[in-house]
Amino acid sequence: MDNKWTDGPWTLCAPPWLDVKATKDWRPVLVASCEYRDRQHPGSMVLENEGLANARLIAAAPDLYAALRAAMPDLRGLAVLHGTLWFHALVKQCDAALSAAIGEV
Repeated sequence: MDNKWTDGPWTLCAPPWLDVKATKDWRPVLVASCEYRDRQHPGSMVLENEGLANARLIAAAPDLYAALRAAMPDLRGLAVLHGTLWFHALVKQCDAALSAAIGEV
């Protein structure tokens, strides 16, 4: 696969830091920072929990992409085998998600 993002695995730094990092050429690379800075509600638990959830989702992104890409041949086969609109819609939705992940929207 010829992706343009930093190779995984991506890891979530321990709270209170909400950074997602990878390693490239033996050096840590910041992939994303999900820290919330809400001046109206400093220290808000809701915002901190949302930031942590965002960081976890971002950290899982390379694995999620690879798993969905690997599942696509079977999903396409099921769509052909069963011929239901649901399977065809699912394949279309998954193809769109994979395309969006690599910037082919």
